[in-house]
Amino acid sequence: MKLQTFFISLFFLTLHFFYTNTSDFLLDTLDEQDPYIIHVLKLGGGAITVKEKQFGVARYDVISMICKEIADFLSNHPNHRIIIINGCGSFAHSIANNYELHLRLDQENIQGVVEYHNGAKKLNEILVSILNYNGVRALPIHPMSCTLCSRGRISYINTNIIRLLLKDGFVPVLHGDIVADEKVGMTILSSDQITARLGNKLNACNTGYVTIEQGVYDGNGSVIPEINEHNFNEIKQYIGGSSHTDVTGGMFAKVSELLSPHAPKISYIFHGATPGNLYKFLNNEHIGTKIVCPYY
Repeated sequence: MKLQTFFISLFFLTLHFFYTNTSDFLLDTLDEQDPYIIHVLKLGGGAITVKEKQFGVARYDVISMICKEIADFLSNHPNHRIIIINGCGSFAHSIANNYELHLRLDQENIQGVVEYHNGAKKLNEILVSILNYNGVRALPIHPMSCTLCSRGRISYINTNIIRLLLKDGFVPVLHGDIVADEKVGMTILSSDQITARLGNKLNACNTGYVTIEQGVYDGNGSVIPEINEHNFNEIKQYIGGSSHTDVTGGMFAKVSELLSPHAPKISYIFHGATPGNLYKFLNNEHIGTKIVCPYY
Protein backbone atom coordinates (compact mmCIF):
# COMPACT_ATOMS: atom_id res chain seq x y z
CA MET A 1 0.00 0.00 0.00
CA LYS A 2 2.84 2.37 0.89
CA LEU A 3 4.57 1.54 -2.40
CA GLN A 4 1.39 2.30 -4.34
CA THR A 5 1.03 5.65 -2.58
CA PHE A 6 4.67 6.43 -3.39
CA PHE A 7 4.20 5.78 -7.12
CA ILE A 8 0.97 7.84 -7.24
CA SER A 9 2.79 10.76 -5.59
CA LEU A 10 5.71 10.34 -7.99
CA PHE A 11 3.34 10.40 -10.97
CA PHE A 12 1.74 13.70 -9.95
CA LEU A 13 5.13 15.23 -9.12
CA THR A 14 6.43 14.27 -12.58
CA LEU A 15 3.28 15.65 -14.20
CA HIS A 16 3.69 18.94 -12.32
CA PHE A 17 7.37 19.19 -13.31
CA PHE A 18 6.58 18.51 -16.98
CA TYR A 19 3.79 21.08 -17.05
CA THR A 20 5.68 23.88 -15.35
CA ASN A 21 8.84 23.35 -17.39
CA THR A 22 7.36 22.85 -20.85
CA SER A 23 4.32 25.14 -20.93
CA ASP A 24 6.26 28.32 -21.67
CA PHE A 25 8.13 26.57 -24.50
CA LEU A 26 4.91 25.30 -26.07
CA LEU A 27 3.28 28.71 -25.91
CA ASP A 28 6.38 30.45 -27.26
CA THR A 29 5.92 28.23 -30.33
CA LEU A 30 2.34 29.51 -30.65
CA ASP A 31 3.62 33.08 -30.41
CA GLU A 32 6.03 32.48 -33.29
CA GLN A 33 3.17 31.24 -35.47
CA ASP A 34 0.95 34.24 -34.64
CA PRO A 35 3.30 37.18 -33.98
CA TYR A 36 1.96 40.35 -32.40
CA ILE A 37 3.27 43.31 -30.43
CA ILE A 38 2.50 43.29 -26.70
CA HIS A 39 1.96 46.34 -24.49
CA VAL A 40 1.59 45.99 -20.72
CA LEU A 41 -0.36 48.81 -19.11
CA LYS A 42 -0.92 49.50 -15.42
CA LEU A 43 -3.77 51.84 -14.46
CA GLY A 44 -2.91 53.25 -11.06
CA GLY A 45 -5.51 53.25 -8.31
CA GLY A 46 -4.92 56.96 -7.75
CA ALA A 47 -5.69 57.66 -11.41
CA ILE A 48 -8.92 55.68 -11.70
CA THR A 49 -10.37 56.03 -8.17
CA VAL A 50 -10.83 58.80 -5.61
CA LYS A 51 -8.12 57.51 -3.31
CA GLU A 52 -8.84 59.86 -0.41
CA LYS A 53 -12.24 58.22 0.05
CA GLN A 54 -12.52 55.40 2.60
CA PHE A 55 -14.64 53.24 0.32
CA GLY A 56 -14.56 52.63 -3.40
CA VAL A 57 -15.33 55.62 -5.61
CA ALA A 58 -14.35 55.24 -9.27
CA ARG A 59 -13.31 58.09 -11.54
CA TYR A 60 -15.68 57.13 -14.33
CA ASP A 61 -14.66 60.06 -16.53
CA VAL A 62 -10.98 59.06 -16.49
CA ILE A 63 -11.74 55.36 -16.94
CA SER A 64 -14.04 56.11 -19.90
CA MET A 65 -11.41 58.31 -21.58
CA ILE A 66 -8.70 55.67 -21.12
CA CYS A 67 -10.95 52.87 -22.42
CA LYS A 68 -11.85 54.91 -25.50
CA GLU A 69 -8.18 55.58 -26.31
CA ILE A 70 -7.42 51.87 -25.93
CA ALA A 71 -10.32 51.01 -28.24
CA ASP A 72 -9.18 53.56 -30.84
CA PHE A 73 -5.61 52.29 -30.76
CA LEU A 74 -6.54 48.62 -31.12
CA SER A 75 -8.94 49.33 -33.99
CA ASN A 76 -6.09 51.05 -35.86
CA HIS A 77 -3.41 48.51 -34.88
CA PRO A 78 -4.83 44.98 -35.30
CA ASN A 79 -1.40 43.38 -34.82
CA HIS A 80 -1.03 44.80 -31.31
CA ARG A 81 -2.15 43.29 -28.00
CA ILE A 82 -2.64 45.00 -24.63
CA ILE A 83 -2.54 43.52 -21.13
CA ILE A 84 -4.07 45.75 -18.46
CA ILE A 85 -3.45 45.63 -14.73
CA ASN A 86 -5.44 47.98 -12.52
CA GLY A 87 -4.53 49.17 -9.07
CA CYS A 88 -7.14 48.92 -6.31
CA GLY A 89 -7.17 52.50 -5.01
CA SER A 90 -9.95 53.25 -2.55
CA PHE A 91 -11.68 49.95 -3.36
CA ALA A 92 -9.21 47.88 -1.32
CA HIS A 93 -6.35 49.84 0.29
CA SER A 94 -8.52 51.22 3.10
CA ILE A 95 -9.74 47.66 3.79
CA ALA A 96 -6.15 46.42 4.05
CA ASN A 97 -5.29 49.32 6.32
CA ASN A 98 -8.30 48.79 8.60
CA TYR A 99 -7.57 45.06 8.98
CA GLU A 100 -3.76 45.54 9.00
CA LEU A 101 -3.46 42.93 6.28
CA HIS A 102 -0.10 44.34 5.19
CA LEU A 103 1.27 43.67 8.70
CA ARG A 104 -0.18 40.35 9.82
CA LEU A 105 -2.69 37.58 9.14
CA ASP A 106 -4.51 35.76 11.94
CA GLN A 107 -7.99 34.73 13.02
CA GLU A 108 -8.79 38.30 14.11
CA ASN A 109 -8.37 39.86 10.67
CA ILE A 110 -8.87 36.95 8.28
CA GLN A 111 -12.26 38.32 7.17
CA GLY A 112 -10.28 41.18 5.65
CA VAL A 113 -8.89 38.78 3.02
CA VAL A 114 -12.39 38.21 1.64
CA GLU A 115 -13.29 41.90 1.77
CA TYR A 116 -10.02 42.98 0.12
CA HIS A 117 -10.42 40.53 -2.76
CA ASN A 118 -14.07 41.52 -3.26
CA GLY A 119 -13.16 45.21 -3.30
CA ALA A 120 -10.37 44.64 -5.82
CA LYS A 121 -12.67 42.51 -7.95
CA LYS A 122 -15.40 45.17 -7.93
CA LEU A 123 -13.15 47.85 -9.45
CA ASN A 124 -11.86 45.33 -11.97
CA GLU A 125 -15.45 44.57 -13.01
CA ILE A 126 -16.14 48.28 -13.57
CA LEU A 127 -13.06 48.61 -15.80
CA VAL A 128 -13.82 45.44 -17.79
CA SER A 129 -17.42 46.57 -18.30
CA ILE A 130 -16.43 50.00 -19.65
CA LEU A 131 -13.78 48.47 -21.93
CA ASN A 132 -16.39 46.15 -23.44
CA TYR A 133 -18.84 49.04 -23.78
CA ASN A 134 -16.22 50.75 -25.96
CA GLY A 135 -15.78 47.66 -28.14
CA VAL A 136 -12.72 46.17 -26.46
CA ARG A 137 -13.03 42.41 -25.88
CA ALA A 138 -11.78 42.49 -22.29
CA LEU A 139 -11.84 39.58 -19.84
CA PRO A 140 -10.94 39.61 -16.13
CA ILE A 141 -8.15 37.51 -14.62
CA HIS A 142 -7.96 37.42 -10.83
CA PRO A 143 -4.40 36.94 -9.53
CA MET A 144 -5.73 35.10 -6.46
CA SER A 145 -6.57 32.23 -8.81
CA CYS A 146 -3.35 32.08 -10.85
CA THR A 147 -0.49 33.43 -8.73
CA LEU A 148 1.67 32.14 -5.88
CA CYS A 149 4.00 34.27 -3.78
CA SER A 150 6.85 33.64 -1.38
CA ARG A 151 7.25 36.33 1.28
CA GLY A 152 5.40 38.84 -0.84
CA ARG A 153 7.30 38.19 -4.08
CA ILE A 154 5.84 36.36 -7.08
CA SER A 155 7.20 32.83 -7.31
CA TYR A 156 4.71 31.68 -9.97
CA ILE A 157 2.16 33.37 -12.22
CA ASN A 158 0.27 31.48 -14.89
CA THR A 159 1.05 33.34 -18.11
CA ASN A 160 -0.38 30.51 -20.24
CA ILE A 161 -3.90 31.84 -19.77
CA ILE A 162 -2.80 35.36 -20.69
CA ARG A 163 -0.94 34.27 -23.82
CA LEU A 164 -3.84 32.20 -25.11
CA LEU A 165 -6.28 35.06 -24.55
CA LEU A 166 -3.94 37.43 -26.41
CA LYS A 167 -3.68 34.95 -29.26
CA ASP A 168 -7.47 35.05 -29.67
CA GLY A 169 -7.57 38.85 -29.60
CA PHE A 170 -8.81 39.37 -26.04
CA VAL A 171 -7.53 42.00 -23.61
CA PRO A 172 -6.73 40.33 -20.26
CA VAL A 173 -7.40 42.62 -17.30
CA LEU A 174 -5.66 41.74 -14.02
CA HIS A 175 -5.55 43.73 -10.79
CA GLY A 176 -3.77 44.11 -7.47
CA ASP A 177 -5.01 41.35 -5.19
CA ILE A 178 -4.41 39.30 -2.08
CA VAL A 179 -2.94 35.90 -2.95
CA ALA A 180 -1.64 32.69 -1.41
CA ASP A 181 1.90 32.89 -0.04
CA GLU A 182 3.81 29.68 0.64
CA LYS A 183 5.75 31.29 3.51
CA VAL A 184 3.26 33.60 5.27
CA GLY A 185 -0.17 32.27 4.26
CA MET A 186 -1.59 35.22 2.33
CA THR A 187 0.02 38.40 1.04
CA ILE A 188 -1.05 41.61 -0.68
CA LEU A 189 0.30 41.52 -4.22
CA SER A 190 0.66 44.96 -5.76
CA SER A 191 -0.37 45.71 -9.32
CA ASP A 192 3.09 47.28 -9.72
CA GLN A 193 4.80 43.94 -9.14
CA ILE A 194 2.38 42.10 -11.45
CA THR A 195 2.92 44.68 -14.20
CA ALA A 196 6.71 44.54 -14.01
CA ARG A 197 6.73 40.74 -13.97
CA LEU A 198 4.40 40.42 -16.98
CA GLY A 199 6.30 43.06 -18.94
CA ASN A 200 9.46 41.04 -18.35
CA LYS A 201 8.08 37.53 -18.83
CA LEU A 202 6.04 38.33 -21.96
CA ASN A 203 8.79 40.44 -23.55
CA ALA A 204 6.53 43.46 -23.92
CA CYS A 205 7.27 46.13 -26.49
CA ASN A 206 6.75 48.70 -23.73
CA THR A 207 5.34 48.83 -20.22
CA GLY A 208 3.42 51.83 -18.91
CA TYR A 209 2.24 53.06 -15.52
CA VAL A 210 -0.68 55.48 -15.64
CA THR A 211 -0.60 57.71 -12.54
CA ILE A 212 -1.94 61.04 -11.26
CA GLU A 213 1.55 62.56 -11.75
CA GLN A 214 3.20 63.78 -14.93
CA GLY A 215 6.10 61.46 -14.13
CA VAL A 216 8.71 61.18 -11.38
CA TYR A 217 9.77 64.57 -10.00
CA ASP A 218 13.18 65.85 -8.95
CA GLY A 219 13.92 68.22 -6.05
CA ASN A 220 12.71 71.22 -8.05
CA GLY A 221 9.39 69.66 -9.00
CA SER A 222 10.43 69.01 -12.60
CA VAL A 223 9.78 65.71 -14.34
CA ILE A 224 12.88 63.52 -14.54
CA PRO A 225 13.12 62.39 -18.19
CA GLU A 226 14.95 59.13 -17.42
CA ILE A 227 15.86 57.02 -14.38
CA ASN A 228 18.56 54.37 -14.67
CA GLU A 229 21.22 52.65 -12.58
CA HIS A 230 23.54 55.65 -12.94
CA ASN A 231 21.27 58.36 -11.51
CA PHE A 232 18.90 56.43 -9.20
CA ASN A 233 21.02 56.79 -6.05
CA GLU A 234 21.27 60.52 -6.66
CA ILE A 235 17.55 61.16 -7.16
CA LYS A 236 15.92 58.52 -4.94
CA GLN A 237 15.82 61.00 -2.04
CA TYR A 238 13.17 62.96 -3.97
CA ILE A 239 10.93 59.99 -4.70
CA GLY A 240 8.23 59.58 -2.07
CA GLY A 241 5.41 57.24 -1.19
CA SER A 242 1.73 57.96 -1.64
CA SER A 243 -0.09 60.94 -0.11
CA HIS A 244 -3.18 58.74 0.37
CA THR A 245 -3.76 55.31 1.91
CA ASP A 246 -1.59 52.91 -0.05
CA VAL A 247 -0.31 49.70 1.52
CA THR A 248 1.88 48.87 -1.48
CA GLY A 249 4.44 51.66 -1.25
CA GLY A 250 3.58 54.47 -3.68
CA MET A 251 5.99 55.96 -6.22
CA PHE A 252 9.24 54.82 -4.59
CA ALA A 253 8.09 51.20 -4.60
CA LYS A 254 7.04 51.59 -8.23
CA VAL A 255 10.43 52.87 -9.38
CA SER A 256 12.32 50.30 -7.29
CA GLU A 257 10.25 47.51 -8.83
CA LEU A 258 11.08 48.74 -12.34
CA LEU A 259 14.81 48.62 -11.56
CA SER A 260 14.65 45.05 -10.20
CA PRO A 261 15.86 41.88 -11.99
CA HIS A 262 12.27 40.90 -12.86
CA ALA A 263 11.37 44.18 -14.55
CA PRO A 264 10.96 44.87 -18.28
CA LYS A 265 13.79 46.62 -20.12
CA ILE A 266 11.92 49.90 -20.68
CA SER A 267 8.99 51.36 -18.72
CA TYR A 268 7.24 54.71 -18.59
CA ILE A 269 5.46 56.50 -15.74
CA PHE A 270 3.08 59.18 -16.98
CA HIS A 271 -0.12 61.14 -16.34
CA GLY A 272 -3.18 59.22 -17.43
CA ALA A 273 -5.91 61.87 -17.27
CA THR A 274 -4.36 63.99 -20.04
CA PRO A 275 -6.17 63.23 -23.32
CA GLY A 276 -3.84 61.62 -25.87
CA ASN A 277 -1.15 60.56 -23.39
CA LEU A 278 -2.13 56.91 -23.43
CA TYR A 279 -2.25 56.83 -27.23
CA LYS A 280 1.27 58.35 -27.32
CA PHE A 281 2.56 55.64 -25.00
CA LEU A 282 0.97 52.87 -27.08
CA ASN A 283 2.47 54.50 -30.16
CA ASN A 284 5.90 54.06 -28.52
CA GLU A 285 6.55 57.77 -27.96
CA HIS A 286 8.59 59.01 -24.98
CA ILE A 287 6.21 60.28 -22.33
CA GLY A 288 6.63 61.16 -18.65
CA THR A 289 9.60 59.44 -17.00
CA LYS A 290 11.41 56.61 -18.74
CA ILE A 291 12.78 53.82 -16.49
CA VAL A 292 15.65 51.74 -17.86
CA CYS A 293 16.19 48.43 -16.09
CA PRO A 294 19.91 47.60 -15.70
CA TYR A 295 19.49 43.81 -15.92
CA TYR A 296 19.69 43.60 -19.72
